[in-house]
Amino acid sequence: MAPAGGAQRPGRGQAGEKFLQIPKAGRVGEPREPALPGSRARSPLGALAASGPGAQRPQGPIRTWPARQATTPSGLLVTGSSFAAFRGLHWGLQLLPTPGSAAQHRWKWRNICVSLVHSLLTGTGALLGLSLYPHMAADPIHGHPPWALVLVAVSVGYFLADGTDMLWNQTLGQAWDLLCHHLVVVTCLSTTVLSGHYVGFSMVSLLLELNSACLHLRKLLLLSHQDPSLAFSLTSWATLVTLALFRLVPLGWMSLWLLRQRHQVPLALVILGGTGLVTVGAMSITLGVQILVSDVLQPWPHPPVPGHKETRGTKTCCDGEPVARGDSTLGLKD
Repeated sequence: MAPAGGAQRPGRGQAGEKFLQIPKAGRVGEPREPALPGSRARSPLGALAASGPGAQRPQGPIRTWPARQATTPSGLLVTGSSFAAFRGLHWGLQLLPTPGSAAQHRWKWRNICVSLVHSLLTGTGALLGLSLYPHMAADPIHGHPPWALVLVAVSVGYFLADGTDMLWNQTLGQAWDLLCHHLVVVTCLSTTVLSGHYVGFSMVSLLLELNSACLHLRKLLLLSHQDPSLAFSLTSWATLVTLALFRLVPLGWMSLWLLRQRHQVPLALVILGGTGLVTVGAMSITLGVQILVSDVLQPWPHPPVPGHKETRGTKTCCDGEPVARGDSTLGLKD
């Protein structure tokens, strides 16, 4: 009845081809790309991710790395190793000579040198990590390479070591403000280490260390009485610039992200993160105003007049107290 081969089979073949092309173009290929975890949230995340050298969002390896690949025991092991390493650095610096101009502040000099090492390590690591893997900013909860969790654990170990060093060498009344700061930071970062989530969020917070490195260098120059000098002037301006770019901008980004994602983040973490952001944000703004007034708006001290005591050594440091007192803490150590 039907002609052999020719008229109807091509029609069925065409219909079959059209039917097979529907899932091929509309069902199989399309849903894969929009399935990125952070692609649905339109927020400052995209702007932060696009600020790195690689503006295009990477695909592949990061999407397949589960957040729990780094288990809690390994995170605690890295934290403990970091604590031991920074405490060893504290003790090792005691064997090295302190500059004569900072002889009255030996412990503070050693403490800030260790803080400078931590800031350079974690701040540079966070900047490179977010530049090479912007997906950590696009998905701050789940998207991260395994080494990013290691960097966060290293930072937790440092803050524990620094708090121990302050308790060992200062009274509680002298260090209570920094100890409260360290307690908030350790609590927030420990949530990331223990859960394996929010690593991207923590990596953004580590950008603040780039500004902390300038703060530590500025304080070392003050302790060694290198103000006024060209090095101190450059460091002061670098401190103000990095405070705006790598402290206030990340803090604003994290605050806005937490506000927009408050319905998807557990309430306890929203309260914890909000408390940390408010604490560090208030300290950062106060610190910026103090440095602006002390280093930029106030005129440099005049050369000493015969018969008068020189006052160069009383320039205000990061916490708003004179360097000559020797009992003030560094106003902020992120």
